[in-house]
Amino acid sequence: MDYDAEHAWEDLAELLSTRHRPMPSLATRWVHEPGWRWRITMPDYDIWLVLAGQGAGRVNDRPVTVRANSLMMFRPGDVAEFGHDPNDPLTVISCHYDFVDPTTSVPSEPPAAWLPDRHLQLSRSSRLSDLLHRIMRLRRDPHPLRQLESASVLLSALIEVYLQEAQAQGRLIPQIDPRLQEVLDFIAAEPSRRPTLSQAAAVAGLSPVYLSRLFSAQLGTTFRRQLLQVRLERAYQLLAESPLSVAEVARALGYDDVFLFSRQFSRWFGQPPSSVKGQGGATGPSM
Repeated sequence: MDYDAEHAWEDLAELLSTRHRPMPSLATRWVHEPGWRWRITMPDYDIWLVLAGQGAGRVNDRPVTVRANSLMMFRPGDVAEFGHDPNDPLTVISCHYDFVDPTTSVPSEPPAAWLPDRHLQLSRSSRLSDLLHRIMRLRRDPHPLRQLESASVLLSALIEVYLQEAQAQGRLIPQIDPRLQEVLDFIAAEPSRRPTLSQAAAVAGLSPVYLSRLFSAQLGTTFRRQLLQVRLERAYQLLAESPLSVAEVARALGYDDVFLFSRQFSRWFGQPPSSVKGQGGATGPSM
């Protein structure tokens, strides 16, 4: 996976969501057996995470040494053979899976260039381990919704693998500062509220200047524009889903002047609020 490629993350998200959706194919297993040895030609894909112990083996005739936090990402046709140190036996959790076309459920094969490396040494494995254990429990439950949920958790597990591989290669993964998240939650909780930059900064214990820089650097917007976006997107939702009139929505969101509200709404969405009224659950255009 080339994380330096332009739009790599966007293309990966599109691939996993619309063309090659991962689906668990066999029960997830947790193995801790002192006399354990393993040799197989892989019939499918397999996430194979070492939780503890030491071992060694070969994958497609290449020697591999594994220990705690080692991750193997096997592919169909891989010939793998592993054993472990009898004085420090391996504890492994694994999940077999396939890729399918989301629209047809027909098995699909993503390009090899988009798959993670076969052998990764993770800096941390607790989140991935938790996700694999979750899949294991869900797969035991015969309820159809639990089986569906297991596919969603598997997607989260693969996302974690991609993120850790990118970090291991020295690629920075953009993440919103938790303090900025606090401010965004504060704004979203009450769209009619119009806090000042200083009031919002105080929520997260930041200076107004630093908060302004966070908005610009991490969201590519300004504090004032974010306030407006949250307020107008809520207005769109209320107009489409509630019996409130345009004037009532304007007042509910703190506008004293309905004409100002209409002008801002029209500039933002490219249509007047009256055209949205009664669309029955529609959502506004993403900006």
